[in-house]
Amino acid sequence: MGVLWDFLRGFLKEFWGILCDTWGPSPATQVPLPPRYSPRYVEAAWYQWWERGGVFRPPQQVRGPPQGVPHLSLVLPPPNVTGSLHLGHALGATLQDVLARWRRMQGWSVLWVPGTDHAGIATQAVVERWLWQRRRQRPQDLGRAEFLREVWSWKERHGDEILEQLRALGASLDWSRERFTMDPGFSRAVTEAFVLLFRAGLIRRDLRAVTWSCALRSSISDIEVEPRVLAGPTQLSVPNCPHPVTFGVLVTFAYPVEGDDGLEVPVATTRPETLFGDVAVAVNPRDPRYLVRGGANRGGGASPGVTGVSHLSPGAVKVTPGHSPQDLALARAHSLPLLSVIGDDGALCPPGGGWLQGVPRFQARPLVVAALAQLGLLRGVQDHAMTLPLCSRSGDVVEFLLKRQWFLSCEEMAREALQAVTSGRLHLVPKFHEKNWKSWMENVGDWCLSRQLWWGHRVPAYQVREPPGAPGAEGPWFVGRSEAEARAEAAETLGCSPGQVQLQQDPDVLDTWFSSALFPFAALVSLVPFLVSPIPFFVSPIPFLGSLVPFFVSLVPILGSLVPFLGSPIPFSVLLHSLVRDSQGRKMSKSLGNVIDPRDVIRGATLQSLQFPRGIPECGADALRLALSSHNVQGESPKIPQKHPKNILKIVSPVTPLDLWVLSRAAAAVGSCWAHLERLQVFGISHPNFIFSEVSKASLQVPSLRPSALATLLACAELGLRLLAPFAPFVAEELWQRLPRPEPAPNTICRAPFPEPRALVSSRHVAARGGSHVVGVVSSLTVLLQCPEPARDWLEPLGPAFQTLSGAGPVELLPPGAEPGPGWVGAPAGSGNFVHLRIQVRAGPALGAGFGFPSFPQ
Repeated sequence: MGVLWDFLRGFLKEFWGILCDTWGPSPATQVPLPPRYSPRYVEAAWYQWWERGGVFRPPQQVRGPPQGVPHLSLVLPPPNVTGSLHLGHALGATLQDVLARWRRMQGWSVLWVPGTDHAGIATQAVVERWLWQRRRQRPQDLGRAEFLREVWSWKERHGDEILEQLRALGASLDWSRERFTMDPGFSRAVTEAFVLLFRAGLIRRDLRAVTWSCALRSSISDIEVEPRVLAGPTQLSVPNCPHPVTFGVLVTFAYPVEGDDGLEVPVATTRPETLFGDVAVAVNPRDPRYLVRGGANRGGGASPGVTGVSHLSPGAVKVTPGHSPQDLALARAHSLPLLSVIGDDGALCPPGGGWLQGVPRFQARPLVVAALAQLGLLRGVQDHAMTLPLCSRSGDVVEFLLKRQWFLSCEEMAREALQAVTSGRLHLVPKFHEKNWKSWMENVGDWCLSRQLWWGHRVPAYQVREPPGAPGAEGPWFVGRSEAEARAEAAETLGCSPGQVQLQQDPDVLDTWFSSALFPFAALVSLVPFLVSPIPFFVSPIPFLGSLVPFFVSLVPILGSLVPFLGSPIPFSVLLHSLVRDSQGRKMSKSLGNVIDPRDVIRGATLQSLQFPRGIPECGADALRLALSSHNVQGESPKIPQKHPKNILKIVSPVTPLDLWVLSRAAAAVGSCWAHLERLQVFGISHPNFIFSEVSKASLQVPSLRPSALATLLACAELGLRLLAPFAPFVAEELWQRLPRPEPAPNTICRAPFPEPRALVSSRHVAARGGSHVVGVVSSLTVLLQCPEPARDWLEPLGPAFQTLSGAGPVELLPPGAEPGPGWVGAPAGSGNFVHLRIQVRAGPALGAGFGFPSFPQ
C-alpha cells in the first residue's frame, strides 16, 4: 500500500500541471497527500461519506430492482450479538464485500442485508455471568420478564460493537435494512414458519433422547457437540465439579442371572453410574455362553432381563434407553421400559438408588464402583480409548436424556436439498463440497427445536391446562400465531367455548439455528403481510457465503425447500470458505485465547504475547482486506490475476509500441481478473500483476515520448485503482478522487464502471508484441520479466527505449549473422537474441550497444 501511495504521490506532484491542462482539475480536494501512507488518515471519513450518499442502497422500484437491471442479493450470515467479530468473520465479510462492490461497479442493483443473531444460549450465558458478577443475582431471582429486560438492556449497550467493526472493515452493507433476529417483525416471521411447518405435519412433539448440557440445563444442537478423543485415562475439569474427573476407564461388572445360581453375564461400561437405568442385557443368541432363558422381568426393579439381539457381536452389553439413543431404539424395538436416572442438573434421581439421590453423576461414579466391589460383582477396571462428547458452549460432558420436545422432521426436506445439488439448482463452490453435502443430507435426523432457555423465540405452542370434563388430566397441545388463535382452535377441537379453555404456553424457546436458517428468507422476502419494506430480490440466484461448517448453510435449503410461502425453487449458490486458524492450525476460539479482533489489525494494538511480542502495528482496513482476500479460501492453489476497463486506445492517442505493450499487459490482467471473479475465486485476483512504473519511467525521461507515456501511465493508474476498489476501497477512493478525469465522471469510485476485458489492447497486437520483446531483452540486464519474441521490423522504432532502459549510448541494429567487429563483447539475451557491449577503458557508463538478431518466425 505504501509503495502505491509513494508512487502516485510523486507522480501527481511532478506532472499535476500537465495533467490538469489536458484532463481538467480533479473534482476532489486539492489538499496534498501526506508524505507517508497513513491508514488512519485515508480511512477516517470515506465510509461515512459513502453512507450519507446512499452508495450502498440499491436503486429500486416499488416492487424491487429496476426492470432489466441484473441484481445481486446477499445476506451477511448473522454474527452472534454476544461480543465482537474475529478474523473469521472478517474473512467472510471481505469476500462478500468484494463481490458486492464488483457487481455494483458493473451497474448491478446490489442488496446486501446486515444483521445480528440473538444467540440464545451464548447471550443468556453472558448475561447470567454479568448479573452474578455485578449483583450476585441469578435469573430465577429476577423472574422471566425482568431477566429478559436485562438481556435487552445488555444488547442495547453492547450490540453496536459488531456493527462498528463491520464499518471499520469497509463492508458496503445497506444499513437501512439491518435486521436483528429478535426484532418484532423477524419474530413474527419465525412464528409463521413454525406454524406452517406444524400444520404441514413436519413438526411434532415426541419423547426422545436429546443431547443435554447439565451446566446449561438445556438441550443443545448436534453441531454444538464437540467430540474429544481420549487415548486412555484422562482427567478433565467439568463445570460444577469440585475436582477433575477421570475419563477413559472401562468398568466391567457382572449381572447374576435370576433363577440360575452361579451363572452371570459380565458387561462393560464407561458409565457405571447409569446402571440403575439398565432395563436389559443384550446378548447374541448364537453365542453359546448365553444359552439361557432370556426375557426375564426386572424382578421388582432390581435387575434387567436378558434380550437376544442377533446383529450384536459376541459378548453382552447393558441396555440403558434413558441415556443412549442407540439403546432407546433397541428398547422400543423390544418393548422394554424406559428409565431415566440422571436429572436435568446432572444429579442422580429416582429410580436410582435412594442412597445416591441428589449426588452429582461424576461424584456418584466412584461410589457405584465401590459398591459393586463390595457386593463382589466388580470384574475389572482397565484403560480404554474412547470419544467423549463435550458441549462447545459450556465445556460440560453431554448427557442423553429422555425429554418431550418439539422435533422437525428433516428427512423429506434433506432429500429435496440433496436433489437440488445433484440437479444443479443449488450450486456449491468449490464443487468438491458436494461429497460432504451428500454425506450430510443422507444422514440427517430429526431436529430437536426446543431449548430450555428464557432468551429466544418462545415456542408458539399452548397446552390446555385442564380439558373440560377431565380435571387433572394432561391436556392436548395447540399451535397458533397467538394465544387467541390457539384458544379458538382448541375450543373447536374440544367442542366448548373459547372462554372455557385455559392455555399455558410452552416455556421453552426455539433453537437459535431455526431463526438463523430463516434469516435469508425473513431478510429478503415478505414472509407475512406485515413485514416492513419487502423486496423480492431473493427470487434470483444469490451467492451465499458460509464457513466450512455445513450445518447453517444446509438448513437454509432444508427450510426453504418446503415452506409454502416461498413458492419458488431453491434460489441461491453457496460459496463455502475455509476457517481462519492460528499458527498451530487451531480454530479461533475465545476459550483458547487466540481470537484477534479485526480492529486490532486495522488500528494497531499493544499485545504482549508469543505471536506479537511488540504488539500489532497499524495496518489499516485495506491491508487486512487484501491479506484476507489473498487467502486460499477454497482449498486450491491461488493464482495471481487482475482486470481493466474502457478502450484504452480511445483515451491514449497517439501511443508508442511500448505504451501499447503496457496496455496489453493491463488487458491480460483484466481478463484474468474477470474470469476469477465470475468463478467466485476472490483469492486469485488480489495481487496486481501489471507493473508499469519502471517501464514508464523510461519514456518519461525522453521528451519526445513523455506525452504518450504520461497519458498511458495516468490511464493505467486510474484503471488500476478501479480494479483495486473492491479489494481496498479506502485507498482506491482517496487516490482516485485526486486523479484528473474527463467529464462526466461519477462522484465516487464505488459507482465508477469496473474494468471490462472487451475492446482492450490485445497481447496479439503487433506493436504490443514489440514492446514485449523490448522488456525481454532488457530483462537480461535489469532482470525484469520474460516476454515472447517479435520480428526484427518491430524493433527498429524502439531504439530510444532500449537506450533509455539500458543506460547505454546509441543503439545499433545488426543484420542477422553480421559480426560487430573488434571491441565488442556479446552474450545471449534470451529468445535467440544477443547483446553486444562496446568495451572502453574509461570511467562512466558504456557508450553504445549493438544488438544482433537472428531471423524470427513470422
